[in-house]
Amino acid sequence: MDKFKNILPTIFLLALITSSVYPTWAFDEESLKTFEENRKCEECDLSNINFRGANLGGAILTSANLSGANLRNISSKGGLFSGGPVDLTKADLTLADLRNADLMHAILRGAILNQANLKDTRLGAAKLSNATLISADLTNAYLFGANLIGANLTGANLSGANLKNANLEQANLTGATLSGAHLTGAKLKGANFIGTDLNGVDLSTVKLKGVELEEAIFCKTILPRGVNNSGCK
Repeated sequence: MDKFKNILPTIFLLALITSSVYPTWAFDEESLKTFEENRKCEECDLSNINFRGANLGGAILTSANLSGANLRNISSKGGLFSGGPVDLTKADLTLADLRNADLMHAILRGAILNQANLKDTRLGAAKLSNATLISADLTNAYLFGANLIGANLTGANLSGANLKNANLEQANLTGATLSGAHLTGAKLKGANFIGTDLNGVDLSTVKLKGVELEEAIFCKTILPRGVNNSGCK
């Protein structure tokens, strides 16, 4: 708790500066106080908060507004908050910066992560069912065993992402980029890959029955029947 309290003066100072220049973008100070005292803040406004490097393990932020928040290098491992991974169910993380965050096992069911920056973020075994990640940047993200059932990843960048053993059933990846992504053992039943860039992806061991691949881009893509280079330029 001491570590978290030490960053409060900085956060409040930033709030004062921000509120005087951009009043509609400042987070609610009462929401921050509630979060500090109770280790949870449901449906509260923490938009544009700076939690960079904070340990949010066990924190409950369901349906919270964290749009534009700086969450770089945050951790979801015990420590400051005990009681398991951070719960961000249905939280709004639009345009949030989550680069290099450790969100292993995090609960993000129904969360909104449109245009969020998730480069190099660790989301192994995270619960992202029905989450919205339109145009999110998940370059090199670690999503091993993640639950992405019904997730909307339209236009998302998943280049180099580790999606091994991930569940992408019924997920929408229309126009997404998966160049160099790893999908060994992934479940794709009912997934939509219309116009998806599958450059260099190995799908040789993945069941593709029921997967929509219309207009998908194949280049050095390994399919069960062999390599497909039809989309190479």
